[in-house]
Amino acid sequence: MSAAPDTPAPAGGGALKVAVLAGGRSSEHDVSLSSGAAVRAGLSAAGHEVLPVEIARDGRWRADGEPLSVTPGGGLLEVDVVFPVLHGPFGEDGVIQGYLEALDVPYVGSGVAASAVGMDKVAMRRAFAVARGPTACRDWRQTILQAFSKAKRGLRGSSFDGSP
Repeated sequence: MSAAPDTPAPAGGGALKVAVLAGGRSSEHDVSLSSGAAVRAGLSAAGHEVLPVEIARDGRWRADGEPLSVTPGGGLLEVDVVFPVLHGPFGEDGVIQGYLEALDVPYVGSGVAASAVGMDKVAMRRAFAVARGPTACRDWRQTILQAFSKAKRGLRGSSFDGSP
């Protein structure tokens, strides 16, 4: 699919040839297809040439309904950039990012390591701990009980206090 002839070129440069990857092997396949359609529409409206690439549930790639074969270092459909719109495993976990790097194709989003760590809750918690970043409390029930206890202490002596 390509942009309509009367669509202006993107600000700051010419139109890009963008492959939008959607579908994938995860249980979120259908959501990804829907998200991919929205991304394609937006890119097309912005004046870019858009090539839809669907990844089937079995992992096979198709472009324009035809099987797509790729070769490491060989690029992908001669595009300028790939926009992965894949959800869950095999999409957000670094797998597709590594594959695109093997194809030597630039892509939108986080790289292999950031994607892999981002999908692994234990690894992400450890990364935040090392960087001294905030993390969610492991036991949210304890957090709620602490907040309730603090609030109750603040109410002592008021008309809301149920104690004698």
